[in-house]
Amino acid sequence: NIHKHQIQHIKNVYYNGGDGLKLGKSSGAGTIKMNLASSVTPTSIVVNAKLYNSSKSATLKVNGSATQSVSSSFSDLTFNITSTTSYLELVSSKYIWIKSITVNYTQTYTLTYSAENGSISGVVYNTSTAVSSGASIEEGGKVTLTATPASGYAFTGWSVSENGGTFSDASANPTTFTMGTANATVTANFEQSSTVANPSFTVSEGTYNEAQSVEINCPTDGATIYYTIDGNDPTTESAVYSSAIAVNATTTIKAFAVKDGMTNSGIASATYTLKCATPTITVPSGVFLDSKEITITSSEGASIFYTTDDSEPTSSSTAYDPSNKPSISATTTLKAIATKSGWSDSDL
Repeated sequence: NIHKHQIQHIKNVYYNGGDGLKLGKSSGAGTIKMNLASSVTPTSIVVNAKLYNSSKSATLKVNGSATQSVSSSFSDLTFNITSTTSYLELVSSKYIWIKSITVNYTQTYTLTYSAENGSISGVVYNTSTAVSSGASIEEGGKVTLTATPASGYAFTGWSVSENGGTFSDASANPTTFTMGTANATVTANFEQSSTVANPSFTVSEGTYNEAQSVEINCPTDGATIYYTIDGNDPTTESAVYSSAIAVNATTTIKAFAVKDGMTNSGIASATYTLKCATPTITVPSGVFLDSKEITITSSEGASIFYTTDDSEPTSSSTAYDPSNKPSISATTTLKAIATKSGWSDSDL
């Protein structure tokens, strides 16, 4: 269906309802140039055409493309035109019949995120390329979506506006979204969680060479945190958390959180092992002509024990006194360890 307002230019064009549009004449070319409803970037343009007179050859080209020969029976001529265009211009060398013209192109649509009580992030499927709300996505394009609930909320599923697209799994998070045939508003749905979120610690559990200060957080607003530092599971009779916990010896902190009207959280646990730092032995550099004092350091407050006879030091060995440092006046092997109450002994 070609409306007269779409025609830019016409030359030697005729219409015959049975066989379609007749383009050209026996002695010369025919041209028709038509406006498209909007600019598109085609993947191909297909013209279904045949010769008007099977005894005479003719060719056709579209938008300046390479010419193609027209056969004696209706068949598709595919023109690989992939640049953006707002019109079609068909030029025949002589008489031909044209039954149909098809412009194949990929439509793009706008993808918008909606997430009350949370947020949505997206990346192009199988890549790390970010896709923000309001992005243009080709029909059939895939985006991996991840929903992040706000504090105190839990993800319950995905929904999308009509014809906007489909999910690989509307209940999964993350999920893969495939763009449909209309602008899409993807919504991540959340509901207030019925269970208090587990507490977390600001310092990761592990082994440290110095004292630590550990804070406990709970994502659920208004929750009360109870904790222990003796290895026992906490209850509502345990200490209420109010400020950072000083870890001055090897300690296991356990904590859980409660809030009226909600199920108590699980118990979070972290063990902090304090271990004396391996002693550092410092001696002046150079060739010695007389005895030299040796300095030994480790973690603050640790006791250092050493030997000079190549034996392994223990807490029964000579204690290091920084006010009376050991001296060496001959080739010597000095070994040292550090100890501290509540801490693990240092390495040698």
